[in-house]
Amino acid sequence: MKRGLYFLYITVIAVFFVLSSGCTSGENPSFDAISTSDEHVDNLMQSSLLVLQGDTYRGIEDLFLAAKECSGLVYTKEASSNTTSENQINIGSNSELSLKMSEIISENKHVLSVAYIGNDGLLKELLPESDDLLPGDSLSYQDSVVLMNENKIPMLTDLFELKQGGYGAAVYYPVFSGDIYTGFISIAFKPEKFFSEYAALLKEKSDLEVMVLQTDGIILYDPDESETGTPTFNNPEYAEFPEIIEAAEKIVKEWSGNTEYSYYSTGTKKTVKKRQFWTTVAAGENEWKITVIRNK
Repeated sequence: MKRGLYFLYITVIAVFFVLSSGCTSGENPSFDAISTSDEHVDNLMQSSLLVLQGDTYRGIEDLFLAAKECSGLVYTKEASSNTTSENQINIGSNSELSLKMSEIISENKHVLSVAYIGNDGLLKELLPESDDLLPGDSLSYQDSVVLMNENKIPMLTDLFELKQGGYGAAVYYPVFSGDIYTGFISIAFKPEKFFSEYAALLKEKSDLEVMVLQTDGIILYDPDESETGTPTFNNPEYAEFPEIIEAAEKIVKEWSGNTEYSYYSTGTKKTVKKRQFWTTVAAGENEWKITVIRNK
């Protein structure tokens, strides 16, 4: 998200100077000093949200492109003795596929693993290697694996629990040998690492926070990592804050908008009023609701 980080920085600085130009004091104001203008801060929130939306689209697209490239390396065409072409499996420690999988992992710090999973749900190839998951193991217990093998089209998953602890998400891309579907490439990644660099800079420069929801209300990303993977709906922790449920219902139903609710300030038990803008990222037969939040 480096491109978006640059534009975010420029956006915050531009708003800062626009606001500070109206001050009569000779001192340069801090963001806190100029944040009393709801209109200007709302504009900053919306601008930041658009940058985040664009960067999220680009980040997901990059993962799909990488998965597509891997899918083209699972089989290679080799000429047989009668000069016709046959598809040959191309997996193994020194294969082109393995080298590409290693490259994806080394170049993307949010990527956890790259795998080739067969149409029978069995793991065929995995990098990095894991003691918990070996070639030949079945992944058919995962709903997303079953769904991918049924639909056979590119897919962005929701959160799933990792065997090593925590949560991940993945992009899936189908693999074909000729016209025959044989499985898919999975690139699993950590949403907190995917969003954290942008979210950290946004927090540092403007005191705004990022949160991402699934359409079922599960928290996909939150600056408080303990919140990741927790449900919004039917969550007893929110029983005293009905506005959160109302806000979440609006967010998952509508493409974009803004709302307000009361909840604890992040990392504390102090109740504050929060303002939230959201929009939607739609990719791989799924939708993520990305939001920007500030304490009022």
